[in-house]
Amino acid sequence: MTDLGIDLGATSIRAGWRTPQGELQLAPADDGETAVPAAVWYASDTDIRVGQAARPGLADHPDQVVASVRTELLTTSRGRYYHGRFVLPETAAATVYEDAVQRASRHAGPPGRVMIGIPAAAGRQGERLLSNAASAAGLTQRQSIAEPVAVALHYGALQEGVDLQAVVCDIGGATLDVSVLRIRDLNVETCYAESAPLGGRAWDAALAGELLAQAQRAAPGLGGAGDSALRAAALRAAEELRIALASAPQASVLLRAGAGAAAAEVGLDRDQLVSLAGDVLARTVAAVRAGLAAADEPPDTLLMAGAASQLPCIAADLRERLGLEVRQESPELAVVSGLTLAAGLSLLFATGTAAAPAARAAAPARPVARAAQTPPPAPGTDVRDDPDPVVRDPDPRTRATPAPGAGPATAGQDATSSGTAGAPEPADPATAGGAAPEPASPGPASPAADGSGDLNGPDEQDSSPAPGGAARGTDPAPDPLDDPGPAARPGRGDQMRAQPVAQLTALRRSEHLLLTWIWPADSQAARVQWQHDGDPPERAGSARCSRRVYEHDGGFDLEIGRGGVTVTVDALVPGDDPDDQPPSSRHIDPLPSVVTYDPAVHRRLRRSLVTVTFVSDSDCELPPAQLILGTGSYRPLSSKDGTVLMELPRQRLTARQPATVSTEVPTVRGPCWLVCLRTDDDPGGPELRPLALHRLKVR
Repeated sequence: MTDLGIDLGATSIRAGWRTPQGELQLAPADDGETAVPAAVWYASDTDIRVGQAARPGLADHPDQVVASVRTELLTTSRGRYYHGRFVLPETAAATVYEDAVQRASRHAGPPGRVMIGIPAAAGRQGERLLSNAASAAGLTQRQSIAEPVAVALHYGALQEGVDLQAVVCDIGGATLDVSVLRIRDLNVETCYAESAPLGGRAWDAALAGELLAQAQRAAPGLGGAGDSALRAAALRAAEELRIALASAPQASVLLRAGAGAAAAEVGLDRDQLVSLAGDVLARTVAAVRAGLAAADEPPDTLLMAGAASQLPCIAADLRERLGLEVRQESPELAVVSGLTLAAGLSLLFATGTAAAPAARAAAPARPVARAAQTPPPAPGTDVRDDPDPVVRDPDPRTRATPAPGAGPATAGQDATSSGTAGAPEPADPATAGGAAPEPASPGPASPAADGSGDLNGPDEQDSSPAPGGAARGTDPAPDPLDDPGPAARPGRGDQMRAQPVAQLTALRRSEHLLLTWIWPADSQAARVQWQHDGDPPERAGSARCSRRVYEHDGGFDLEIGRGGVTVTVDALVPGDDPDDQPPSSRHIDPLPSVVTYDPAVHRRLRRSLVTVTFVSDSDCELPPAQLILGTGSYRPLSSKDGTVLMELPRQRLTARQPATVSTEVPTVRGPCWLVCLRTDDDPGGPELRPLALHRLKVR
């Protein structure tokens, strides 16, 4: 099976995957195009056309076409009638998702996990709506990734040791989405997310008037400015020219109002484009500037995304007016590329919440299966008037009052659409089986003192504390308000037994461990136990993990500290026959020591003093390294990318005691980079990383 990434934009959809060599492949349509219209044409009661096949309907029968399934889904809760068929926005979006998966499967084989992009400004409600649509398309093994996070992955901004703030400027077919990301290692916080109607359509509208004038001068009998067909043709010609001018200094196309109609050649160069669309460009710069103002510190870089951002004038103007490093590398593929890369990351923490669109704020979320359970409303009825809407709680865990002084929730606890990454979504119960989920089990009970836990207890996550490790999302004590009473507790006949899980994997990120496994079909809970290296058995930790919490969080997250630990997992299945097989087990090696370095430059008239401070988190030896000065636009990755200022010998470091080295260098004009790189080939030893990536660029 192949993991897929699906980028559903306002006007088009792309599906892609990675080859074993890591190359990005895109699913083509029948005509070879990989950017397929995200549209559905209901040509008749039985004739439904998707993607490229819907193009003729856009021009000839617009009243029969959902021209943008994403816009329809996120901005209105009303369904429509097409030839007597009542169609919800979720249903149209599901049709487009299903077509994308089918096209990809013809080339990549059956899909495994499917990563779906979520617009940063869509909010939790937008994520739920897109999730419902994906569920209706049969994508039960899916994950939601915020589009700006995918863009950051595309540009390689998410790496171990990274500490930066990036602005993402995503210019799609209909909107401009500006986001500010705070990135530390693989932890991403969305600090700002706003959307404006400044996408490709705004540029096309600014160009269409000039193209109409050119066409009427070349062919006076072509039609007047009030001709709607001619106006639509001018907008299509403007889109073609805009795309062509991204790679050529000038371009021309034929403007034709319809089949058999007269045609006129129209054209533009890049200077004309900037002159005609100057107001759109200025508003784009202002929107990005607003994102910069919302950042708590100056961002390090600006990442471009979206097909409409390919125009060189956009990056050049942003670079000149904002003074930022602008990266514009295959921006039209940035989201789908990042989604396919996210499939290889099992632990990616993302936080931050963007407001949901106002048009959706008053409308309750509606599972897709609702249409099959309830007769469609009469024409003209607003779906939002439903007196009994079905709303699914996106977080199935038991609510608990936070402890006094508790900090903000981590990403695994509340990963919303503007920052959700790496957390598989549970299949919508209404979609999967047409029934609402059963009430939650009673509140968690404390495990037995020996750490074995109660196999027949409640199925929410709970844990006994263990030194250096605790299970995420656990409650210190059951909430009496959540206890449904004796009638809901499992009876003596509902005995459970332990059974080893299959394919237990453990992914370590710093002091956290993400456990994933294959559940037995009849298991709804599992027992997780862990013991730190060198600890006696009585200090082992134990936790109970419910299956629905596991599916919501994308695994079981465990904070284990930096030491080594052995983890075992048993699934709890009905039955009272003992299972002689030992539990599934994994041993996790301890983390190496981390040495951080922080460079600084004290400028003088002729020579500058360079100082580097090293701090280790434990007693260790600093490996041999080089201090490298780089004066280019990019951070040096080897000694070939700059000048070696100093050779640092191997030396002993004491935990949390700063060690400083200094040297004098000729004064360098303008900004420069100061980077320390190891020179030995030993894969072991302490890890050398910058205190903060943005501090490597000194001014």
